[in-house]
Amino acid sequence: MSATITDILKTDMLKTIFDKTQNVNVAIGDSDRHYIAIGRSEDWTVEATPPIPYSDNDTSDTFRSSIQSMKLVPDVSYVVPRFSWVSGNFYEAWSPEFGSNTEVINGVTPTSASIPNPYYVLTDDNNVFVCIQQGKTATGSARASIHKPIDTTGAVFFAGGDGYFWKFLYNIGAAEARKFLTSTYMPVERIVDVAAGGPVDEDLSVSRLQQRGIQGLAIPGQIIGIAVDDPGTNYSATPTITIHGRARQGVSLTPANTALATANVEGGLITSVVMKSDPANTTFDFGRDYADASVSIADGTGSGAVLRALISTDSGMGGNAILDLSASAMMFNTQLSGAENADFQVNNQFRQIGIIRNPLKDSAQYGSFVETAPATSATLSAFKRLHVIGTNLAPENITGDQIITQETTGSAAVIDYYDTVAGIMYVHQTRETGFRIFDSNYSCNVSGGGGSTTPVSIAGQYVLRPSEVDVYSGEVIYIDNRVAVSRDNDQTEDIKVVVDL
Repeated sequence: MSATITDILKTDMLKTIFDKTQNVNVAIGDSDRHYIAIGRSEDWTVEATPPIPYSDNDTSDTFRSSIQSMKLVPDVSYVVPRFSWVSGNFYEAWSPEFGSNTEVINGVTPTSASIPNPYYVLTDDNNVFVCIQQGKTATGSARASIHKPIDTTGAVFFAGGDGYFWKFLYNIGAAEARKFLTSTYMPVERIVDVAAGGPVDEDLSVSRLQQRGIQGLAIPGQIIGIAVDDPGTNYSATPTITIHGRARQGVSLTPANTALATANVEGGLITSVVMKSDPANTTFDFGRDYADASVSIADGTGSGAVLRALISTDSGMGGNAILDLSASAMMFNTQLSGAENADFQVNNQFRQIGIIRNPLKDSAQYGSFVETAPATSATLSAFKRLHVIGTNLAPENITGDQIITQETTGSAAVIDYYDTVAGIMYVHQTRETGFRIFDSNYSCNVSGGGGSTTPVSIAGQYVLRPSEVDVYSGEVIYIDNRVAVSRDNDQTEDIKVVVDL
């Protein structure tokens, strides 16, 4: 048995996540708060080959135990694969058959789930265009695109002598490009109307204001094009094409809304179809309000041609770029700059990146994970703190990843780094070290020639003092294992995490 979930469900699932992040910088408590977490200073078993993380709870718990720090994700966007327009490349005409599972395989013989070329492009101006009609030779063979699409009015236009027709969807503004544009992904969004709670015009950038204008011009249920699935044979004259449509729910098809098309015939074959009553016309006859349509051919001497209507979504082409480009992925973006309010250490490495939703503040009761208040700070340290007396320590040998062990109690922890000025060891405990409590009455030894020390107690607190966040709270929704990443005070990591359904 074969089955699939549709793009509608994928879109709904992503929309739920997206909508619940939109007040993250506005108000506390009415949005999900996603944090990028980095961790694991310990080496991998094979350091050059990080293991593949799995989706089970055990993998999540192991990840949690080694978290070092977290930073609130301020920016989230839908994204789609990036395909840059390049002169000489081939592009496919948009089709409702294309969806989130459609793979672009760059000229290789396509399968039922793939196409040889992309159907939308990003130009060097950061303008996004969708291909409405592929350029073809007189005999119906695909032609390379050599004229860069430049018309940003939103109307379907003829780029030049290569035969391609394009439609502008949106421009990626500087802010969105900085946050979400990579070599493999690009952002896509729908600008919500003011009446639906969206931003007022004064709060929009020039690019986003332009996109909202394009959205307003979109016409639902247009027949964007007609695909030639079989060119037929022996057509000696141009046949008449008739479109029989079913209207969208709640509307009626009228003569004024009817789509019109003309076939191009070469060598007895229908090589292409243009959405015009006459190819010489300057305007297109896409019609509107179609939910489905069949295409019939008459008045010609040939036979066997099979034509298929390509109908835009209910939003209309350009009305919702998320649907037009079948977005099924989201990107979470944040930057880590140096020590980040002293919550991120720059003395050791990290090997894991994750996303945790709605973590809580750590409990002062060691080993007790009773629900506490939500963690709301922009940055959070996840290290436990062990204050020590350092007279017998060798700080030059404590470079991170050593184990501090208290033999009398059986307590142990991994040292992430040692602040020699403050006399604080920042540590974490794992299953391998155990989760026992340190006692200030007994000395500890540090592996790797780090020497010995005694923990310092403070009345009313456990010797191993709480961090700013309870790493075992919240929901782990993403884990990425990487080779070691070293940090320093002058370094900034631009972390972009893509969750693709």
